[in-house]
Amino acid sequence: MGTVDLFSGCARISLGFELSGFQILLALDNWDAAVKCYRASFNYPVLKRDLTVIGSVAAEIQEYRLEIIIGGLPQDFSQAGKHHTLFGKAE
Repeated sequence: MGTVDLFSGCARISLGFELSGFQILLALDNWDAAVKCYRASFNYPVLKRDLTVIGSVAAEIQEYRLEIIIGGLPQDFSQAGKHHTLFGKAE
């Protein structure tokens, strides 16, 4: 299935879907370090885009033959570092 990964980060979700037989056609993220890591790890396109400007991104995404959209939460929504674990505060 043709797949786009929004808020792709360093590709953890893309990798899982790829290993499950999905065809990643495009990934998008706005974090420079994540885009650089993604490009070093995969051969398919990753674009640095601000996904809060959905109109401009939607037109770009429509160029691909997509069947599914996947994505992780932007890091601003992450709860990492806000909880304690058995081994101390998570960082």
